Amino acid sequence: MTPKPRAPGRQPQEPPDPAGPAAPLCSLSRLVQEFVAQNNTVQIKHVIQTLSQEFALSQHPHSRKGGLIGLAACSIALGKDIVTESNKFDLVGFIPLLRERIYSNNQYARQFIISWILVLESVPDINLLDYLPEILDGLFQILGDNGKEIRKMCEVVLGEFLKEIKKNPSSVKFAEMANILVIHCQTTDENIGTLTF
Repeated sequence: MTPKPRAPGRQPQEPPDPAGPAAPLCSLSRLVQEFVAQNNTVQIKHVIQTLSQEFALSQHPHSRKGGLIGLAACSIALGKDIVTESNKFDLVGFIPLLRERIYSNNQYARQFIISWILVLESVPDINLLDYLPEILDGLFQILGDNGKEIRKMCEVVLGEFLKEIKKNPSSVKFAEMANILVIHCQTTDENIGTLTF
């Protein structure tokens, strides 16, 4: 018996990656670390530029999210230990640092903070929703940034938190966030006014 020919343009479906959804992040991070070890700044810039222009600014939400997460993986590879591979990552100790730096007015610092939050949100064993009241005000501050790219990244982060809130409303600390939400709902900033919580 001869196998049936596939319809033109159809590809066989790939089996799921046994390493899980974090495998591409780790691969990208390792690639950037190799470029750093080789002092290959041209390739590092190329990877970041591709992720930024072709994915992070895409009109398609999945491409945009993938690009932002890829940028977060790059930022970690360029400056921090990879928390997704560490069993000793101290989230409780990290949150005060995140809370303190989230109020930075520096555009690059804001991008870095948002990238960290995206990476932490993508790690299955980390429940960042528990710490949302501590960083929510800072996220709203970033949402008012003049930079379009930073606002888009922040919108993605807030959208991810909103999905988590809808999935697990009983684990959300609404009372701790109520005042923050009331204050920011009264703002004249149109970027914040368009959010639906």
